[in-house]
Amino acid sequence: MSNATPLRRTAGVILVGTHPWTDSAFDRLMPRTLLPVAHRPLISYALSWLHAAGLRDVTVCGNRETQLLQSVLNRHAPSGIRLKYQEDAMPRGAGGSLRDAIANSDADTFVVAEGAAIPNVDIESLLQAHQQSGAAVTVVVHTEARRHGNPGLQVPTGIYVFQRESVAAVPPTGFCDIKEKLLSLLYREGQHIATFEASAPSPRVLSASTYLAVNE
Repeated sequence: MSNATPLRRTAGVILVGTHPWTDSAFDRLMPRTLLPVAHRPLISYALSWLHAAGLRDVTVCGNRETQLLQSVLNRHAPSGIRLKYQEDAMPRGAGGSLRDAIANSDADTFVVAEGAAIPNVDIESLLQAHQQSGAAVTVVVHTEARRHGNPGLQVPTGIYVFQRESVAAVPPTGFCDIKEKLLSLLYREGQHIATFEASAPSPRVLSASTYLAVNE
């Protein structure tokens, strides 16, 4: 990977914490990230994506689902990947969980993905753009199609690149979201937040209907 962050100093983080859709019987079947997609648990696609790019150290932030995730992923983790599990006793939010995962790693750069997504972004191009921009955080976005003459909006895909120092302001306890809290805090501090436009949206399971669409 010429002119990019060396992979030995880059690690992966998969964020599992999600809000339930409803209190329906379907939503109570199992954690969203373990729903089967083409005979594999949904979260395994993010693992394969990181592994295919050469990342070998990955932390899964599972919160209360950690033990169940570990028992399942032991059967689906790619060969050679080194998995760690971050379990917070109290809900920390995506930003808090990320801060704790980074504190337990010696890497400098972190490719972060939501466990309920199937990432399809080229990690090498993403890391090159991140390094060249000098950003504290790069947010992967996809531009929605224009409608009725209105410009398309850039929508976050749930994939990020964070530098270690970018989570320094996250408190060691309490709840902290990435989009609503951490990115706003970094912006107010004058930190550079870059965007990387993906050519297509990453399939994400956000509801029962999107789960069916992803399987289709």
